[in-house]
Amino acid sequence: MRALSLLFGLLSTTAWSAQPDAGPGERHMLRDKGEVGLLLTAPGWTRYTGRYNRAGKHRSVFERYSVSIYGLGGSVGIVDGLEVGFSLPMVQTVVGAAGDPDQSRFGLGDTTYHVAGEARLDRIDVGGTLTTKAANGDTAQDLNNPAWPLGTGQTDLDFTLHLFRNAGDLSVHGEIGFTKRFAGELETPTQTLDYEPGNIIHLETGLTNWVNGQYGAGLAGLFHTAEADRQDHGNGLVAVGEGTAVASIVASFTVRAAEFLHVAVETRTPGIGIGTGIVDTGVPVWGRNVRTSTFPPLMFTVLVEI
Repeated sequence: MRALSLLFGLLSTTAWSAQPDAGPGERHMLRDKGEVGLLLTAPGWTRYTGRYNRAGKHRSVFERYSVSIYGLGGSVGIVDGLEVGFSLPMVQTVVGAAGDPDQSRFGLGDTTYHVAGEARLDRIDVGGTLTTKAANGDTAQDLNNPAWPLGTGQTDLDFTLHLFRNAGDLSVHGEIGFTKRFAGELETPTQTLDYEPGNIIHLETGLTNWVNGQYGAGLAGLFHTAEADRQDHGNGLVAVGEGTAVASIVASFTVRAAEFLHVAVETRTPGIGIGTGIVDTGVPVWGRNVRTSTFPPLMFTVLVEI
């Protein structure tokens, strides 16, 4: 799912000589023919706490987990409103104190690939995106390193519908999607289990207000509900833990530093959840959707358009 672009006064207008033209201009969620976009994503804070490990087992004490994803994504327009793209995440997982090599992992995570199209009507754009996640991230675990692995060990297939309306300085969007999560293998320190994570329904709605087509302040609401995971401990796939529903709010601010360059910062509230356990939000740059410790998470993005 594509994250909103929005940002905290990260750049000063005097720092850039190539300023974009004034005015809101025409905007769409997808690319036109021949347009290329590169999206760099870096977390400012993604530390989470919880009482459940990745195998769904309850722990007696809280442990501090950090799941940070540094992403490189690309997309290209085939025709106007039809694009294909990819995402290559570099994942860092840490338990406890940051920087301890015995409790951390870093490397390439599960990659994703998408194709998206939209019909551009008089007043609104209507479209959809089909995304597949390949299970190519390392899933190995051992008894000495409790950090979450870099990959999930299984593939996902997501279909998301979107509506987008650009009305002058105000852009409004809504999304609803379903993620089918296929069976795979779950590595634990002592064994390998067949498992099937719960399917996800996710919704997002939000708006962005632009000033002179250069500064955009946005607010969005996220909601994700996931079925309980199932694992095979010798008697077939059986549900472990509980299904979960989590809602949160994202605020963001974007600067169009130049016609080809957008820089943004986003922050979101801790998830307000129903149920227990770990939820994959479908927005991997935000990590696991459980309550944050101490500070709300931050995310920085840089979008280069060619």
